[in-house]
Amino acid sequence: MDCGERVLDYVGKVRDNNQYCHGFARNGDVESAQGLFNEMPERDIVSWNTMIGALVQQSFFRDAIELFHSMQNEGIMVDEVTMVWGPSNAIKVFSTMKERDVSAWTAAIGAMAMEACSHAGLVKQGMQIFNSMEEHGITPHIIHYGCVVDLLGRAGLLDEALDFINTMPMEPNGAIWGAFLAACRIHKNEKMATCAAELITKSAKDKTGVHVLLSNIYASAAKWDDVAKVRMQMKEKGMKKTPGSSSIEVNGAVHEFTSGDESHPENALTASMLQEINCRLKHAGYVPDLTNVLLDIDEQEKEFLLNRHSEN
Repeated sequence: MDCGERVLDYVGKVRDNNQYCHGFARNGDVESAQGLFNEMPERDIVSWNTMIGALVQQSFFRDAIELFHSMQNEGIMVDEVTMVWGPSNAIKVFSTMKERDVSAWTAAIGAMAMEACSHAGLVKQGMQIFNSMEEHGITPHIIHYGCVVDLLGRAGLLDEALDFINTMPMEPNGAIWGAFLAACRIHKNEKMATCAAELITKSAKDKTGVHVLLSNIYASAAKWDDVAKVRMQMKEKGMKKTPGSSSIEVNGAVHEFTSGDESHPENALTASMLQEINCRLKHAGYVPDLTNVLLDIDEQEKEFLLNRHSEN
């Protein structure tokens, strides 16, 4: 076997292992993916990327961070592309890239590590990863600033998050404000949301989701006049919230149910079944949490709407 054949054989084996590892990960079998990864005699950047992505997707965030650091210890440097792509895009990006060198294939690692830190609440580690970008001569992208806002917000550090937004070298977009408002809602901090409201109006004029979040925060605080103002702004700007929906496939046919829509031909039967399910739930001791119904209506109406709530 000549040198060229040996190279092709090596590349083929690594690629096959990567595909098997990705297959395990895609099916949620992290244990098998980890076992295959550990037994690989040779690993390329795709191998590392796939395994870290699998850990992140299954919420093994600390393990993902440890693997990220192990990769760094093996001398694989991150670059600007590394920090931009998220874990769910790693394999998709690889399949469409024209040049698959080490620099290009470190694309998702930084974002994965920062996402892992965010979900695990590891603020210090997440900030270290963010700050290391400039140490490597990399200019952070607005996506990375969004990761930091999400990181600080999840930890309840809303003052720090807002200060960080105000010192960004670029204008914050709808995603940045969306992350901040989501944190305000989680931590029930209507005051901070109000502080950001004026800035949001200026920098995220066309972002429906941001306005909906702001409206929901006001609704959680029972500030119905403010809710009405935000809804009026949305109406004036032609913004419409996409209604939530649920779908199910039965005998090869897909049935979709949209919130507030009663046009389905089996609507009466569906409503009857929902009523029966609700009765059984109550009999079992279930008590609905009506605080999540952000409308100025009575308790009975809230319970009715909650029972028929759908998500996209």
